[in-house]
Amino acid sequence: MAIVTLDGGQSAAGAAGQTALYIRQLLQQQLPGCPDALVDSQLQLVLRDFYSFTTAWRDVIGPYSINANQDTVNLNPVDQNRQVQFALKAWIYPLFGGNARQFLTPAVRKVIGNDKDLPSTWFMQDPSTLVFYPVPDKTYGRALFVYASLIPTALAAQLPVITFTHHLDAILFGTLARLYRMPQKPWTDKALSMSYEKDYKRHRLTWRDVAERNYSPADAPMCYPPFAGRSSSQILQKAVLG
Repeated sequence: MAIVTLDGGQSAAGAAGQTALYIRQLLQQQLPGCPDALVDSQLQLVLRDFYSFTTAWRDVIGPYSINANQDTVNLNPVDQNRQVQFALKAWIYPLFGGNARQFLTPAVRKVIGNDKDLPSTWFMQDPSTLVFYPVPDKTYGRALFVYASLIPTALAAQLPVITFTHHLDAILFGTLARLYRMPQKPWTDKALSMSYEKDYKRHRLTWRDVAERNYSPADAPMCYPPFAGRSSSQILQKAVLG
């Protein structure tokens, strides 16, 4: 997925980075007196919450190395800006120096055994650790690719273009809801917080549904990771209709 920078790449890391700086400037127009560091910290929390819940930041990552007699691959961090939150698909490419590829079958339980061969299944031991079975019988080189939903790292200096083209309103709503909810601050406004929270949750459900359709007219399989909560088109309709 393409990455955008808003200051020519001169920004610092983390929430003070160029993309978050632009979003912070939009937020501070409605939050007089709110410290920069507080806006940044709440913005980072909302970014992680939004992309964890919606799985709306998706990309193909890799290639990772497949080494003989090593059945695990650490996927994180992808780079200084991205980390895997949920792996959706995995495959090996190329095979044997040609154009063939091997799609791996996901396993819900770790397969235990002593077989060694070209891996055919994958199991996520945790959000970062992919486990092969059979154990690779030889070194296949940098040939593992994973299609995954991503979230920004704690020190992310860049965000995907889609944050600004599609998700910006949701990110603003979520951050404003958190900040307006804080008690006894010059910017405290519980009524506004409740309104922005409602808008944020509606946008999360909408973009989760759109992400499952891969931003196309395709039918949604309605399959979400457990941390994203219960999925249902009825929930989405209820959120949209209020």
